[in-house]
Amino acid sequence: MNADLAVRLTLAIGGVGVAISSGEYLTRPGLLADHAIAGWPAGRSCRPYRLRRTADRSFDVLPRYPNVPVLVTLRLAAALAVVIGRPVPAVVCLGVVAATYP
Repeated sequence: MNADLAVRLTLAIGGVGVAISSGEYLTRPGLLADHAIAGWPAGRSCRPYRLRRTADRSFDVLPRYPNVPVLVTLRLAAALAVVIGRPVPAVVCLGVVAATYP
C-alpha cells in the first residue's frame, strides 16, 4: 500500500463517520434545538475563547437552531464529497466540515 492510497482510505473512513453523524442530526433535529443539551447555548458556554461583544453577537446568529440544519446539511455534503473523491479538493471539503462542526 502506498502513501496516497493510505491517505485516501483515511479520508474516506473519516468522511463516512462525519456523514453518519450528520445524518443522525438531520433525522433528529430536536437534538440541536436551543433548549436541548447539544444546542448552541450549551455549546457556546464551553468555548475556550471569547470574541469581542459585537463579533460574538453576530457569530451567534449562525449556529442558533433554525440555521443549524442548514449547517449540518452542508457538512453532510462536504463529507460525501470527501468520500466520493475528485470533484472538489479534499482540503476544501475538510475545511467546510471543520467550520460547520456543531
